[in-house]
Amino acid sequence: MGILLRQKLYPRIFGKCGRKIIIGRFVSFTNPQKIHLGNNVIIGDHATLDAASFSRQGPAIILENLVFIGNGCCLEGGKGKIILQSGSSVGSFCRFKANSSITIGDHVLLAAYCKIGDYLEGLTSIGEERLPLDPLNDAIHVGADCWLGVRSITLPGVSIGEGSIIGAHSIVQESLPPFVIAVGTPAKILRKRFNEDIKNRR
Repeated sequence: MGILLRQKLYPRIFGKCGRKIIIGRFVSFTNPQKIHLGNNVIIGDHATLDAASFSRQGPAIILENLVFIGNGCCLEGGKGKIILQSGSSVGSFCRFKANSSITIGDHVLLAAYCKIGDYLEGLTSIGEERLPLDPLNDAIHVGADCWLGVRSITLPGVSIGEGSIIGAHSIVQESLPPFVIAVGTPAKILRKRFNEDIKNRR
């Protein structure tokens, strides 16, 4: 009964809302007129979608068709937009913080507890590399069909190429090309997923 009531009531509050939306219990929306949902979107229990800090025209958070947001996730739209493209799946307790834009491509899989955005609290270095003193505000782009391992962190200014895999607990500080496997703190390329003959047949 609760799911049915939420399906009827919630579409009235969003800037845009598609069909067959499923929203779990105790979900928090801030400034929902700046949130756009496509068709067949699922948002798990205790999730938070916060568009309060977004002051520009248009939506702050866009979840396209068939996007899944797991339990306890937090999507915080700041100065930039958060866009999850069709078919992407976000595991439980992931966090997004958009000081600039965050774009997640089609069919990306995020394991639990991933962080995307400015999550440098308390960090002065990653491995042997020093971090900048000023906040990082550059855009983040994760290409289609990527897999991000549990508790991985993707920092601002990073582009992860299509089809790449990021290992668990890795911190992605620099951009990565398509179809690679990267692990570590900071993440380094371990190997390519496919040889050139296989990639050319895709």
